[in-house]
Amino acid sequence: MRRPPAPAANDMRFRNLILSAVLVVLICVSVITTKYILEIRRARLTASSELYKVIHTQLDAFRAEDFPAAYSQASYDMQHKFTLQQFERMIRRDYSDLADAERIEFGLVKYRDRRALIQVFVVSHDGGVQPFIYTLIYENGDWKIDGAVMLHRWPAGSEFGGMRT
Repeated sequence: MRRPPAPAANDMRFRNLILSAVLVVLICVSVITTKYILEIRRARLTASSELYKVIHTQLDAFRAEDFPAAYSQASYDMQHKFTLQQFERMIRRDYSDLADAERIEFGLVKYRDRRALIQVFVVSHDGGVQPFIYTLIYENGDWKIDGAVMLHRWPAGSEFGGMRT
């Protein structure tokens, strides 16, 4: 008949099991942290023109009334806050000037972790300027629009800095 192992052997196995579990957790945390840091670095290396392209793509979709295409430019969080139908109603109600813009100009771009804040100036046919602050987020290797805050409208003839595109 076989004897049960001595208590010291059980203690040693338990300690090894705990150490192995801690090691696995540390490796997982290291991998996740490294992935996050690399994503932040990649986001910060993005040329401003790539961010402008994301905004232009969505604005072009608004002009064409292609709301599914415009919705595809929205972030994961935005798509979970709004269904496509809610998104379309919001755009038609609150952001109708975007589709009628004569031109778009961009101002300052500021990066924060995986986010970019961008000044966007929507110039209407009457010369009025509707400024926005767009927030884009870097998700799974792509920039997506996470929101746009409409600021106080400027009258026709207002001068501002920025880059015409």
